[in-house]
Amino acid sequence: MIASAQIVIIGAGIVGTSAAYHLALRACTDVLVVDQGPLPATGGSSSHAPGLVFQTNASQPMTHLAASSVEQLGSDELAGELDEPCYYPVGGIEVATTAGRWDDLHRKHGLATAWGVAAELLGPAQIGARIPQLDTDRILGGLHVPTDGIAKPVRAVEAMARRARRLGVRFWGHTEVTGFDRTGGKIDAVHTTGGTIATGGVLCCAGIWGPRVGRLAGVSIPVQPLAHQYVVTTPVPGLD
Repeated sequence: MIASAQIVIIGAGIVGTSAAYHLALRACTDVLVVDQGPLPATGGSSSHAPGLVFQTNASQPMTHLAASSVEQLGSDELAGELDEPCYYPVGGIEVATTAGRWDDLHRKHGLATAWGVAAELLGPAQIGARIPQLDTDRILGGLHVPTDGIAKPVRAVEAMARRARRLGVRFWGHTEVTGFDRTGGKIDAVHTTGGTIATGGVLCCAGIWGPRVGRLAGVSIPVQPLAHQYVVTTPVPGLD
């Protein structure tokens, strides 16, 4: 064994780093985070995510999770780590061009209101005043959530990692997990390209590599990777 940790976290993206940081805030600081990529931009989903945050969801727990993420990512504590924000609450507007979609936005407005997310329904003229590039003749209305916005995932990872390190958490980059030692259903050690780590528990935050890590431990992690599309434009007048 070259190291030991009460908890080994596999994956140093936004999920793994946030988990380590919040464990440390609760006095669990004997934590070691390993990732096969470089730190803080590991090459996983956090390095490529556009960072769009929409809080209103058909699931109340997911809505509360998103609202909590907005609060934490927008905190002065994280912004102060790098002297720049990790979250920009620019607001979000979903528009409806069909009666069915307009009914759905009414439903989402009700969910947002019931679950504590400030939101408002807007008519076409109100939407046009905010986004003059849109053809409001095609729009029946929209849902405006002022605190929706854009997160900077890698920036947030770096800020949380800095705070976690000061509390005692360790991070190993360029360290791939290659296997586990188990006694029954309990993991006793994690084998990596950087050596073996004795541990009492493992938290897998490996994203799309989760199923592969799970197979090394003899468990099934039901994650299905999906490719999403987004477009980055040159500056658009009125939207800068």
